[in-house]
Amino acid sequence: FEYQTDEIIRYLKEGKIDGAILATPLDVKELTEEHIFLEPFHLFLSPEHPLLKKKSIDQKELDISEAWLLKEGHCMRAQALQLCQVKKEGAEKNLFFEGGSLETLINMVKSTKGFTVLPYLATVNLSKADSELLREFKSQVPVREISFVTGPMSMKTSIKDALLKVVTSVVPKELKKASSKAEVISIH
Repeated sequence: FEYQTDEIIRYLKEGKIDGAILATPLDVKELTEEHIFLEPFHLFLSPEHPLLKKKSIDQKELDISEAWLLKEGHCMRAQALQLCQVKKEGAEKNLFFEGGSLETLINMVKSTKGFTVLPYLATVNLSKADSELLREFKSQVPVREISFVTGPMSMKTSIKDALLKVVTSVVPKELKKASSKAEVISIH
């Protein structure tokens, strides 16, 4: 099942689900987090965006007023705002470009102006044309930690270990490399 983070936390605490793969840290004392990998972020720019002329982009070059974000309740929204260095309280209330899924954001950016922030796994199946609209960040690569999270009524250790083994066996090599790089900044 796919739920928003707040729902997952509630379901884990209530024992309605046994485990979940989430962006962490959650800082919820009743939950146990086991790190799986670090997932880097990329920029997805509109076809006419002036930053497309660059191979990599500094976070300071981003104008938050051009950002397309997921709607409230998605952890990716908060991560994108942090990444774009929105520091003024209430600045995000000025944003009115929102979508309910990453696919919607990609389509909106392609047909309008601006950019969105995508986690690596959302970029792997993009078409060749869409991949040309991706840019990496300069120097320190922003990443988010992905973990397997269990609740207080956790599943048996043997089941959890088997599930983690399957999940880690399918993690792309690029993400395993990203997890070992020294020059990353963690986005929560």
